[in-house]
Amino acid sequence: MTVTFKQGDRLPSLSVTAVEADGSAYDLTGATVVFNMRTADGATIKINRSSATLVSGPAGTLRYDWAASDLDTVGDYVAEFECTISGRKLTIPTNGFIPIRVVDDIA
Repeated sequence: MTVTFKQGDRLPSLSVTAVEADGSAYDLTGATVVFNMRTADGATIKINRSSATLVSGPAGTLRYDWAASDLDTVGDYVAEFECTISGRKLTIPTNGFIPIRVVDDIA
């Protein structure tokens, strides 16, 4: 499901829960988290390894709080969270990307 934002908005933050193949929450306790976003065609990196928040390690909950320039350009994007746990990387989602659309604002 595509997450849609109006151009220039910064709320709501983007929140996801990392889940195992069986549907249970992935325990991310102790992880450091960054967020990446690029244009859907892969031509332009919009957000490169920007700090994200581990809301709850045991529940696998992650959040990215948008910066002023993150959603300033209309277009289609794909995004992912990158978690590092004990020196090992885990990308969320593990299959595909988070589709994001930025649509124009009236004013």
